[in-house]
Amino acid sequence: MKSDSFRQDAADRRLLLPVYLLSVLFLVLFVPFDLGVNVPIFITAIYIAAFAYQKRSGARIDRGSTTLLLIVMVASLPFVLYDSSPFRVLHFLILMGAVFFQLYTMFSCRAYPRLSDGMVFDLGNAVLTTPLRNLDAFWRVMSHRFGHGRFRTLLLILCGVAVALPLLILLSIQFSSADAVYAFLHQKLGTPPIRTICLVLLGLLAALPLATILYAVFYGYRYRRGTAVFRKPEEEQLHFLPAETVLGALIPISVLQILYLVLQLFYFGSTFSGVLPENFTYAQYAREGFLELCGVALLNILLIGIAMSFTKYRKPRQRYFVRGIIVLLSVCALCMIGIALAKMILYMQSFGLTTNRIITSWFMLGLILVFVCTILRCFRPQFKLVRTVTVAALVMFLMLCFADCDHLAVSYNRTAFLSGQLHGFDLEMLEDASDSVIPLVIDVYENAEGELREDAADLLRHYAAKEHHPLLSWRSFNIAGHQARETFLLWQQESGFEG
Repeated sequence: MKSDSFRQDAADRRLLLPVYLLSVLFLVLFVPFDLGVNVPIFITAIYIAAFAYQKRSGARIDRGSTTLLLIVMVASLPFVLYDSSPFRVLHFLILMGAVFFQLYTMFSCRAYPRLSDGMVFDLGNAVLTTPLRNLDAFWRVMSHRFGHGRFRTLLLILCGVAVALPLLILLSIQFSSADAVYAFLHQKLGTPPIRTICLVLLGLLAALPLATILYAVFYGYRYRRGTAVFRKPEEEQLHFLPAETVLGALIPISVLQILYLVLQLFYFGSTFSGVLPENFTYAQYAREGFLELCGVALLNILLIGIAMSFTKYRKPRQRYFVRGIIVLLSVCALCMIGIALAKMILYMQSFGLTTNRIITSWFMLGLILVFVCTILRCFRPQFKLVRTVTVAALVMFLMLCFADCDHLAVSYNRTAFLSGQLHGFDLEMLEDASDSVIPLVIDVYENAEGELREDAADLLRHYAAKEHHPLLSWRSFNIAGHQARETFLLWQQESGFEG
């Protein structure tokens, strides 16, 4: 099929209404934006539309997509269980990307094997090029379905209004700020019935751009239109850096890192022994050079990736020299990550856990796994590095999503405080934390004294005053938040705590 060809049939025309309703459902579930049980509801609706479209079109379902579908379903569960993920928006975006990639696989669009080096090109085609390439599909099929007489006129008008909608909203805001009369009329017209009607009409129009994108995804995957823009280069094209140049660049960098580690050996030795250098506090020592060490480790990943992917060998022994340098860089990176992780552990033992400290430590453990696998690949060339790292990253990400990090941090801090290991910990930063920490804060309030007790009381008052909007309650519902709310209300009634 030519790249500019366009086809359609009855299945494509029947898809128009489900996709539009799916777009309206998205606005109902996510405006105003919040995440909870609405996430798996929307994903389920996407798959209902996808399976119906695939059945009507007669397309074959790729059996290899079943595993990815299971992963998508599992990855959506944390939104029902917890509300504590510090990267909830990032989690949602990654999850939607996984949904697109799963649909891409389900429609048999993938050009490269699963978990291969070419997977990133398939992912780019699934998430970027195919939707962009097919943005015209919704309107072209709509024009064919209703593009006659008055329907065509109405369709063109709606298209224009949908394009102008963002500008209309922006102009209305500007006019309200610039003119008192317009602001007065805007306020008078903002009565509940009129506001409701306007919001409904606005939602129906705002669903059109989203429907355009969703339809582009379904249509593009079915006809494989725009699914082959990104392609993995041939091996001879990929390996273009002379081995001499790679060695000339990596050897001085390796020497500099080794020299740095040797010169700092005594200073870093105190990290593992738990003894602070002179004139250092725990906070200063933990933060000193932490980000820099992690930055060097990430730089080593980039250099190793370039060396392994783009080096061109003229002689067999050059391959061994490059592998040796890669092992050396990996060892240096492991030493620096180990030092940074030891600093972090020392800091956590002194000041307790936070969500960010848990995530940072988990990320460093992931880096350690990457470098260990890289070293293993250098000694065993047949080792599937990309596949192993991809699976490990996926498992670690899901583990982090299922871990209620806020609850884990406060639980550890409470236990350590009650046992005397910690003299106190910061509760002020928990104002935007998961509601699941509230039962733990209640326990701290009842067992602590002084400033920590007052901080716990302030946090409980903040939670009591928090607005639990009924419009959002069902969409952002999660089990941990619901249980925390029930526990707090019961305790407040029994204790007489004033919010």
